[in-house]
Amino acid sequence: MRFIRDSLRISPSTNYLNPTLILNGSCNVHNPNFIMVLRFSGKIEIENIVIARLKSVVNDYNNNEEKRMSLVKDSNKVRSLSFNLEAELSEKALLLIENNREKNKGNVNFNITLEAIYLESELSLLNPGKINKRQIQEVNFNLLELSKGNSFFTKKAESCKLSERIPSSDWVDRYLSELTKEEFIIYSIPKEFNNISVKSTFKKRIEEAINSISDMEKARNTGDWNGVIKESRPVIELMKNKREIEKLLLDSKINQQATTDFLNLIQSFFNYASKFVHKVGRGKNAQIMNNIIAQREDAEFVYSLALNIINVIASKVHRQYKE
Repeated sequence: MRFIRDSLRISPSTNYLNPTLILNGSCNVHNPNFIMVLRFSGKIEIENIVIARLKSVVNDYNNNEEKRMSLVKDSNKVRSLSFNLEAELSEKALLLIENNREKNKGNVNFNITLEAIYLESELSLLNPGKINKRQIQEVNFNLLELSKGNSFFTKKAESCKLSERIPSSDWVDRYLSELTKEEFIIYSIPKEFNNISVKSTFKKRIEEAINSISDMEKARNTGDWNGVIKESRPVIELMKNKREIEKLLLDSKINQQATTDFLNLIQSFFNYASKFVHKVGRGKNAQIMNNIIAQREDAEFVYSLALNIINVIASKVHRQYKE
């Protein structure tokens, strides 16, 4: 038997509690001694890391006597068998997918391994007289008997490796909303500032603020809500370059009142975040004390606000001052 590569289709499922992908495909059977598939399985990998195991949905011909007999009667023909596989994605798997998308212009690149375990008859099916319906019914494809070494059958295996690319727009529009039952906003924040003509301390603080995004995400993924707020501090540090931010906004045709309001927003952001995380002591002896126990919505509010502040400043700097 051979897997038909072009037949593979991947789609998100809405019928599972956890995020799940469904893989549909087919394979051709050329061997006249083929009896039935015992199991379809496989795995999905990203960067050589297995993110999901593929579990088979049992095909109906395995449980249908009439269809099993038709396989015997049509043994000289090439037969096509379809399969359905499900892949449950953990939160870590979804995170790895998103991290990989950053390296691939938003696209998702899956490496997929498909496997099939099937039975072949030791009796020639080219001559129906050597095997009849009564014999098949007596054996009844009993897997327990097969596992004891039934001499009528031989277990065989077939595998196939292939790559599947899901474009960025499809992943965001068709997959993410179904897999997570949530809506997403995708930001494209510049990270390269080597050719930007701004004050070095301002450039450094922008880069540190951008790097803080991954630190906030790590805390968020582990449920450390106060940690998310603590890791947002580099965004607040941008206020040490208040004059540069003000000039940036004015150069971007933002009027003075709107510029002042934006600077006040960052200050208010600092005032709010500091209520959750307070530093006691100075220098190496300083300790972070949690004044308020943050909930998820508090952390995500700070995370999203910090992300928007970074996006505005980094994008405008990149646009206005790129050499």
